[in-house]
Amino acid sequence: MLDGNASGSGDPEILAEAGRWVVRARAGMSGAEKRAFRAWLAERGEHAAAADAVTNAWQAAPAAAARAGLTAPPRPSRVRARRDQYFARRPGPGWKVATTVLALPLLIAGTWWYTNSETLQLATGPHQRLVTTLADGSTVWLAPSSRLQAHFDPFGRQLALREGEVTLQVAHERRRFAVDVGGYRIVDRGTLFDVRLRGSGPVTVVLVEGRIDITNRRNGKLVASPLPGERVALGGTGAVRAAVDAQAAIAWHDGRVILDDCPLSAALAQFSEQGAPRVALRDSAVGRLRVSGAFAVGGMESFLSALAELHPVTWRRTPQGYEVASR
Repeated sequence: MLDGNASGSGDPEILAEAGRWVVRARAGMSGAEKRAFRAWLAERGEHAAAADAVTNAWQAAPAAAARAGLTAPPRPSRVRARRDQYFARRPGPGWKVATTVLALPLLIAGTWWYTNSETLQLATGPHQRLVTTLADGSTVWLAPSSRLQAHFDPFGRQLALREGEVTLQVAHERRRFAVDVGGYRIVDRGTLFDVRLRGSGPVTVVLVEGRIDITNRRNGKLVASPLPGERVALGGTGAVRAAVDAQAAIAWHDGRVILDDCPLSAALAQFSEQGAPRVALRDSAVGRLRVSGAFAVGGMESFLSALAELHPVTWRRTPQGYEVASR
Protein backbone atom coordinates (compact mmCIF):
# COMPACT_ATOMS: atom_id res chain seq x y z
CA MET A 1 0.00 0.00 0.00
CA LEU A 2 1.33 3.41 -0.92
CA ASP A 3 1.00 6.30 1.52
CA GLY A 4 2.62 8.31 -0.99
CA ASN A 5 3.28 11.69 -2.18
CA ALA A 6 2.53 12.38 -5.78
CA SER A 7 3.15 15.53 -7.75
CA GLY A 8 0.34 17.45 -9.30
CA SER A 9 2.41 18.22 -12.36
CA GLY A 10 5.85 17.21 -13.48
CA ASP A 11 6.24 20.25 -15.77
CA PRO A 12 8.90 22.57 -14.25
CA GLU A 13 7.41 25.64 -15.98
CA ILE A 14 3.96 24.97 -14.51
CA LEU A 15 5.48 24.37 -11.07
CA ALA A 16 7.44 27.63 -11.34
CA GLU A 17 4.32 29.56 -12.32
CA ALA A 18 2.35 27.92 -9.51
CA GLY A 19 5.13 28.98 -7.14
CA ARG A 20 4.84 32.60 -8.24
CA TRP A 21 1.06 32.56 -7.77
CA VAL A 22 1.33 31.02 -4.28
CA VAL A 23 3.94 33.58 -3.21
CA ARG A 24 1.70 36.41 -4.38
CA ALA A 25 -1.30 34.86 -2.61
CA ARG A 26 0.62 34.65 0.67
CA ALA A 27 1.76 38.27 0.32
CA GLY A 28 -1.80 39.47 -0.35
CA MET A 29 -3.66 39.86 -3.66
CA SER A 30 -5.86 42.56 -5.05
CA GLY A 31 -9.32 41.66 -6.32
CA ALA A 32 -8.08 41.62 -9.91
CA GLU A 33 -5.16 39.35 -9.00
CA LYS A 34 -7.50 36.93 -7.21
CA ARG A 35 -9.73 36.72 -10.29
CA ALA A 36 -6.69 36.14 -12.50
CA PHE A 37 -5.43 33.41 -10.14
CA ARG A 38 -8.82 31.65 -10.19
CA ALA A 39 -8.89 31.84 -13.97
CA TRP A 40 -5.38 30.34 -14.17
CA LEU A 41 -6.40 27.48 -11.85
CA ALA A 42 -9.48 26.74 -13.95
CA GLU A 43 -7.59 26.88 -17.23
CA ARG A 44 -6.00 23.42 -16.90
CA GLY A 45 -6.22 20.60 -14.39
CA GLU A 46 -2.42 20.58 -14.16
CA HIS A 47 -2.48 24.16 -12.85
CA ALA A 48 -4.58 23.29 -9.78
CA ALA A 49 -2.52 20.16 -9.16
CA ALA A 50 0.73 22.13 -9.34
CA ALA A 51 -0.62 24.76 -6.92
CA ASP A 52 -1.52 21.97 -4.49
CA ALA A 53 1.98 20.46 -4.82
CA VAL A 54 3.67 23.80 -4.13
CA THR A 55 1.42 24.48 -1.12
CA ASN A 56 2.07 20.98 0.29
CA ALA A 57 5.81 21.41 -0.26
CA TRP A 58 5.76 24.72 1.63
CA GLN A 59 3.91 23.10 4.54
CA ALA A 60 6.18 20.05 4.53
CA ALA A 61 9.43 22.02 4.48
CA PRO A 62 10.03 22.10 8.29
CA ALA A 63 9.59 18.33 8.63
CA ALA A 64 11.77 17.72 5.59
CA ALA A 65 14.51 19.90 7.05
CA ALA A 66 14.33 18.04 10.36
CA ARG A 67 14.66 14.65 8.61
CA ALA A 68 17.72 15.98 6.81
CA GLY A 69 19.28 17.05 10.11
CA LEU A 70 19.02 20.76 9.36
CA THR A 71 18.51 23.23 12.20
CA ALA A 72 17.28 26.79 12.40
CA PRO A 73 19.93 29.54 12.24
CA PRO A 74 21.10 31.01 15.54
CA ARG A 75 19.00 33.76 17.09
CA PRO A 76 20.25 37.21 15.96
CA SER A 77 21.81 39.56 18.43
CA ARG A 78 19.65 42.24 20.11
CA VAL A 79 21.17 44.99 17.94
CA ARG A 80 20.65 43.00 14.78
CA ALA A 81 17.10 42.11 15.83
CA ARG A 82 16.25 45.80 16.33
CA ARG A 83 17.78 46.65 12.97
CA ASP A 84 15.72 43.94 11.28
CA GLN A 85 12.57 45.17 12.99
CA TYR A 86 13.31 48.73 11.83
CA PHE A 87 13.66 47.73 8.20
CA ALA A 88 10.73 45.33 8.42
CA ARG A 89 8.48 48.29 9.28
CA ARG A 90 9.75 50.25 6.28
CA PRO A 91 9.64 48.04 3.21
CA GLY A 92 10.81 49.68 0.06
CA PRO A 93 8.94 49.57 -3.25
CA GLY A 94 10.85 46.49 -4.38
CA TRP A 95 10.12 44.51 -1.20
CA LYS A 96 7.42 42.26 -2.68
CA VAL A 97 9.49 41.63 -5.77
CA ALA A 98 12.55 40.72 -3.69
CA THR A 99 10.46 38.45 -1.48
CA THR A 100 9.12 36.66 -4.55
CA VAL A 101 12.56 36.28 -6.09
CA LEU A 102 14.03 34.89 -2.85
CA ALA A 103 11.09 32.65 -1.97
CA LEU A 104 10.51 31.12 -5.40
CA PRO A 105 13.71 29.01 -5.52
CA LEU A 106 12.88 27.74 -2.02
CA LEU A 107 9.39 26.83 -3.15
CA ILE A 108 10.66 25.01 -6.20
CA ALA A 109 13.24 23.19 -4.03
CA GLY A 110 10.50 22.28 -1.58
CA THR A 111 8.30 21.04 -4.41
CA TRP A 112 11.21 18.99 -5.75
CA TRP A 113 11.65 17.46 -2.26
CA TYR A 114 7.93 16.78 -1.95
CA THR A 115 7.59 15.18 -5.36
CA ASN A 116 10.74 13.07 -4.91
CA SER A 117 9.69 11.65 -1.53
CA GLU A 118 7.76 8.43 -1.07
CA THR A 119 6.49 6.42 1.87
CA LEU A 120 5.40 2.79 1.60
CA GLN A 121 3.61 0.57 4.11
CA LEU A 122 4.06 -3.13 3.33
CA ALA A 123 2.28 -5.89 5.26
CA THR A 124 1.58 -9.60 4.87
CA GLY A 125 -1.04 -11.89 6.40
CA PRO A 126 -0.37 -15.18 8.23
CA HIS A 127 -0.16 -17.20 5.01
CA GLN A 128 1.28 -14.58 2.65
CA ARG A 129 4.77 -13.88 1.36
CA LEU A 130 5.61 -10.79 -0.66
CA VAL A 131 8.46 -9.92 -3.00
CA THR A 132 8.59 -6.42 -4.45
CA THR A 133 11.00 -3.86 -5.87
CA LEU A 134 11.28 -0.49 -4.14
CA ALA A 135 11.57 2.86 -5.91
CA ASP A 136 15.38 2.79 -5.70
CA GLY A 137 15.63 -0.68 -7.27
CA SER A 138 16.17 -2.56 -4.00
CA THR A 139 14.37 -5.90 -3.66
CA VAL A 140 12.30 -6.79 -0.60
CA TRP A 141 11.15 -10.24 0.48
CA LEU A 142 8.57 -10.01 3.27
CA ALA A 143 7.72 -13.13 5.30
CA PRO A 144 4.21 -13.96 6.58
CA SER A 145 2.79 -11.83 9.40
CA SER A 146 5.26 -9.00 8.81
CA ARG A 147 5.02 -5.20 8.66
CA LEU A 148 7.58 -2.92 7.03
CA GLN A 149 7.65 0.83 6.43
CA ALA A 150 9.93 2.42 3.83
CA HIS A 151 10.55 6.14 3.36
CA PHE A 152 12.64 7.55 0.51
CA ASP A 153 13.63 11.17 0.04
CA PRO A 154 16.58 12.95 -1.63
CA PHE A 155 18.73 12.57 1.48
CA GLY A 156 18.30 8.89 2.26
CA ARG A 157 16.42 5.60 2.33
CA GLN A 158 14.99 4.72 5.74
CA LEU A 159 13.10 1.50 6.53
CA ALA A 160 11.53 0.23 9.76
CA LEU A 161 10.62 -3.40 10.50
CA ARG A 162 7.70 -3.35 12.93
CA GLU A 163 7.34 -7.12 13.21
CA GLY A 164 8.11 -10.29 11.30
CA GLU A 165 10.98 -10.92 8.92
CA VAL A 166 12.39 -9.25 5.84
CA THR A 167 15.26 -9.90 3.45
CA LEU A 168 16.73 -6.94 1.57
CA GLN A 169 18.85 -6.89 -1.58
CA VAL A 170 20.00 -3.28 -1.55
CA ALA A 171 20.57 -1.31 -4.75
CA HIS A 172 23.85 0.59 -4.78
CA GLU A 173 23.62 4.37 -4.86
CA ARG A 174 24.87 7.44 -2.97
CA ARG A 175 21.94 7.73 -0.55
CA ARG A 176 22.27 5.92 2.76
CA PHE A 177 20.10 2.83 3.28
CA ALA A 178 19.19 2.00 6.89
CA VAL A 179 16.73 -0.30 8.66
CA ASP A 180 15.41 0.41 12.16
CA VAL A 181 14.33 -2.64 14.16
CA GLY A 182 13.76 -2.63 17.91
CA GLY A 183 16.43 -0.43 19.48
CA TYR A 184 18.89 -0.96 16.64
CA ARG A 185 19.75 0.53 13.26
CA ILE A 186 21.27 -1.52 10.46
CA VAL A 187 23.25 0.62 8.03
CA ASP A 188 23.83 -0.98 4.67
CA ARG A 189 27.19 -0.85 2.92
CA GLY A 190 26.01 -2.74 -0.22
CA THR A 191 24.49 -6.02 0.81
CA LEU A 192 21.98 -8.85 0.95
CA PHE A 193 20.80 -9.37 4.52
CA ASP A 194 17.88 -10.72 6.56
CA VAL A 195 16.26 -9.10 9.63
CA ARG A 196 13.91 -10.86 12.03
CA LEU A 197 11.73 -9.58 14.89
CA ARG A 198 9.25 -12.12 16.26
CA GLY A 199 7.34 -11.73 19.51
CA SER A 200 9.51 -11.36 22.60
CA GLY A 201 12.52 -13.01 20.96
CA PRO A 202 15.73 -11.17 20.14
CA VAL A 203 16.29 -9.17 16.98
CA THR A 204 18.36 -11.35 14.65
CA VAL A 205 20.27 -10.25 11.58
CA VAL A 206 21.83 -12.61 9.03
CA LEU A 207 24.34 -11.18 6.58
CA VAL A 208 24.29 -13.15 3.32
CA GLU A 209 26.73 -11.03 1.37
CA GLY A 210 28.32 -7.59 1.47
CA ARG A 211 28.67 -5.49 4.61
CA ILE A 212 26.48 -3.92 7.27
CA ASP A 213 27.02 -1.99 10.50
CA ILE A 214 24.60 -2.43 13.39
CA THR A 215 24.34 0.54 15.75
CA ASN A 216 22.42 1.46 18.88
CA ARG A 217 19.63 3.83 17.86
CA ARG A 218 19.74 5.68 21.18
CA ASN A 219 23.43 6.61 21.29
CA GLY A 220 24.67 5.78 17.77
CA LYS A 221 27.39 3.43 19.04
CA LEU A 222 28.53 0.55 16.86
CA VAL A 223 27.17 -2.77 18.13
CA ALA A 224 28.41 -5.22 15.48
CA SER A 225 29.80 -5.46 11.95
CA PRO A 226 29.12 -9.10 11.03
CA LEU A 227 30.84 -11.04 8.27
CA PRO A 228 28.94 -12.77 5.45
CA GLY A 229 27.56 -16.05 6.75
CA GLU A 230 27.07 -14.77 10.30
CA ARG A 231 23.94 -14.32 12.38
CA VAL A 232 23.84 -11.62 15.06
CA ALA A 233 21.37 -12.00 17.93
CA LEU A 234 20.69 -8.62 19.55
CA GLY A 235 19.33 -8.25 23.06
CA GLY A 236 20.01 -7.18 26.60
CA THR A 237 23.31 -9.07 26.71
CA GLY A 238 24.62 -7.28 23.61
CA ALA A 239 25.39 -8.85 20.25
CA VAL A 240 26.00 -12.59 19.95
CA ARG A 241 27.57 -13.62 16.64
CA ALA A 242 27.49 -17.14 15.21
CA ALA A 243 28.29 -18.77 11.87
CA VAL A 244 25.21 -20.00 9.98
CA ASP A 245 24.18 -21.30 6.59
CA ALA A 246 23.03 -17.96 5.19
CA GLN A 247 21.26 -19.47 2.19
CA ALA A 248 19.31 -21.77 4.49
CA ALA A 249 18.33 -18.75 6.57
CA ILE A 250 16.57 -17.17 3.57
CA ALA A 251 15.14 -20.40 2.10
CA TRP A 252 11.70 -19.15 3.17
CA HIS A 253 11.75 -16.95 0.03
CA ASP A 254 10.92 -20.13 -1.91
CA GLY A 255 8.50 -21.49 0.69
CA ARG A 256 11.05 -23.90 2.19
CA VAL A 257 12.42 -24.60 5.65
CA ILE A 258 15.95 -26.05 5.83
CA LEU A 259 16.80 -27.81 9.10
CA ASP A 260 20.21 -28.98 10.31
CA ASP A 261 20.04 -31.11 13.46
CA CYS A 262 17.33 -28.83 14.83
CA PRO A 263 15.08 -29.63 17.84
CA LEU A 264 11.59 -30.53 16.65
CA SER A 265 10.03 -27.78 18.77
CA ALA A 266 12.24 -25.14 17.10
CA ALA A 267 11.59 -26.65 13.66
CA LEU A 268 7.82 -26.42 14.15
CA ALA A 269 8.21 -22.80 15.25
CA GLN A 270 9.95 -22.06 11.93
CA PHE A 271 7.13 -23.75 10.01
CA SER A 272 4.55 -21.76 11.96
CA GLU A 273 6.29 -18.44 11.23
CA GLN A 274 6.06 -19.19 7.53
CA GLY A 275 2.30 -19.83 7.68
CA ALA A 276 2.20 -23.63 8.10
CA PRO A 277 -0.66 -25.22 10.14
CA ARG A 278 -0.25 -25.46 13.90
CA VAL A 279 1.33 -28.66 15.27
CA ALA A 280 0.84 -29.50 18.94
CA LEU A 281 3.32 -31.72 20.84
CA ARG A 282 1.88 -34.12 23.41
CA ASP A 283 5.04 -34.17 25.55
CA SER A 284 8.35 -32.31 25.90
CA ALA A 285 10.45 -35.37 25.00
CA VAL A 286 9.01 -35.28 21.46
CA GLY A 287 9.99 -31.63 21.17
CA ARG A 288 13.63 -32.53 21.85
CA LEU A 289 13.91 -34.89 18.88
CA ARG A 290 16.48 -33.70 16.31
CA VAL A 291 15.48 -33.25 12.67
CA SER A 292 17.34 -32.37 9.47
CA GLY A 293 16.41 -31.84 5.83
CA ALA A 294 14.74 -29.43 3.41
CA PHE A 295 10.94 -29.27 3.54
CA ALA A 296 8.18 -27.30 1.81
CA VAL A 297 6.20 -25.08 4.14
CA GLY A 298 3.00 -26.29 2.49
CA GLY A 299 3.95 -29.97 2.89
CA MET A 300 3.38 -30.43 6.62
CA GLU A 301 1.95 -33.94 6.23
CA SER A 302 5.02 -35.03 4.24
CA PHE A 303 7.23 -33.64 7.00
CA LEU A 304 5.29 -35.43 9.74
CA SER A 305 5.32 -38.70 7.79
CA ALA A 306 9.10 -38.48 7.40
CA LEU A 307 9.37 -37.72 11.11
CA ALA A 308 7.32 -40.82 12.01
CA GLU A 309 9.57 -43.02 9.83
CA LEU A 310 12.73 -41.85 11.60
CA HIS A 311 11.48 -41.54 15.20
CA PRO A 312 9.05 -43.43 17.47
CA VAL A 313 6.21 -40.93 17.08
CA THR A 314 2.73 -40.83 15.62
CA TRP A 315 0.74 -37.92 14.28
CA ARG A 316 -2.87 -37.12 13.49
CA ARG A 317 -5.01 -34.30 12.23
CA THR A 318 -6.97 -32.18 14.70
CA PRO A 319 -9.50 -29.36 14.24
CA GLN A 320 -6.68 -26.91 15.07
CA GLY A 321 -4.06 -28.51 12.79
CA TYR A 322 -1.96 -31.53 13.79
CA GLU A 323 -0.78 -33.34 16.90
CA VAL A 324 2.41 -35.38 17.45
CA ALA A 325 2.82 -37.92 20.28
CA SER A 326 5.28 -40.63 21.32
CA ARG A 327 4.57 -44.13 20.04
